[in-house]
Order: sequence, then structure tokens, then C-alpha cells
Amino acid sequence: MGRRKTRKIVVKPKPKLPTIFTCPACGKKAVRVEISRVNNVAKVKCGNCGLEKEFKAHPLMEPIDAYGEFVDAYASMENEE
Repeated sequence: MGRRKTRKIVVKPKPKLPTIFTCPACGKKAVRVEISRVNNVAKVKCGNCGLEKEFKAHPLMEPIDAYGEFVDAYASMENEE
């Protein structure tokens, strides 16, 4: 008598969002984001050039959202000069 073949269940891992980002000023991958849920403040800082921005964070904000606001703020600073 033959045996039944069992199917293997392949579980694909979910893609993870990055935690370290590229700095818009120096181009190095050294930007970290810290979000304080208690104070509702997001702090974004480059470890290489020291570029830093702190702004108000809403409750659902993720690090990628804070980085996006950081890049937008940097771009608007560049356009003013």
C-alpha cells in the first residue's frame, strides 16, 4: 500500500520596516529615530554629521513616519537657502 504525501506549509516572513535610515545631508546610513510615547515627541538624529530634529509625534506615528517628516523638514530648509 502506498503512503500519502503530506504537503509542506511554507510560511513567508513578513517584511520588516527599517530602523536605521540614510541621512539627507551626509548620505551615510546613520539616522536613528526615537519616539517618546509619554511626551509625544519624536527625535531624529544622524550619528555621523549630528543633524538633529525634534518634533511633536502623534500616537500612531512609526519611525518611518518620523523619518519622512525629518527629510521633508531638511528639504524645506535647503529650499529656503
